[in-house]
Amino acid sequence: MLRAQRLVARVAQTAATRWPAQLRRLSAVPGTPEYEEEQAAEFSRSDEFYESEGVDRRYYFFVDSLGRLFGESTHPKGITTSIKSDKFLDFFFSQIRPNAREHAGADASIVSQYPWISPCGPEMNFVRAADTAVVFTELRESPGGGHELVYGGTLRTPMVPERLRMSPEGRLYHLLSGKRLGRDVPCLVRSSVALGVAEGIELSEEGAGGRQAGVVRWEGQTYPLLWLDEGEEARRRPQARCA
Repeated sequence: MLRAQRLVARVAQTAATRWPAQLRRLSAVPGTPEYEEEQAAEFSRSDEFYESEGVDRRYYFFVDSLGRLFGESTHPKGITTSIKSDKFLDFFFSQIRPNAREHAGADASIVSQYPWISPCGPEMNFVRAADTAVVFTELRESPGGGHELVYGGTLRTPMVPERLRMSPEGRLYHLLSGKRLGRDVPCLVRSSVALGVAEGIELSEEGAGGRQAGVVRWEGQTYPLLWLDEGEEARRRPQARCA
């Protein structure tokens, strides 16, 4: 645990010298408790808004940095108020995609504030997140060997060390590709999972000068660990493109 804490501190110091100030500002804020509280307050709309949108089958959701899903109107947001049905979560997160389409009858100035959508038949679910819409919440051994990262309820993807990425503030991501989500989208690794992986991470002394942050040692092998690049950063938090 101490090694992991020192790693996070060193990452922040190293990244401060190599990332543009704007990207450091944008990437350092999401995921902190203060940010999540501000986001919840900023997007807390009236009961009348959610009721009227519900009539037109438009619903609004929030994903926190632990990967928990909430109805946006839910207060307070905590373990007892998060959505827990694996069946619902698996369908919801399997449908996640960037919000890049028009939404008939919707207020574009509002829905453009939601980077992701999760359609369900005639219903449209708009999604915001403290960091990424998909968060890996568990690391499990795969029946066929190796390990898998779990997200949603029971959805899984192989854990591939070469697809790990690190952000300036020391947060760990794993790239995920999907027909709907897109290709090589960085998805947050929940802190409790990331701490275990961090025990095998060693940062490069010259990390401030290149793309490679260091190496990750995993199951007897050594793999390069890269910083998020600007393209991956853009895919991590896409801009909604609604007319």
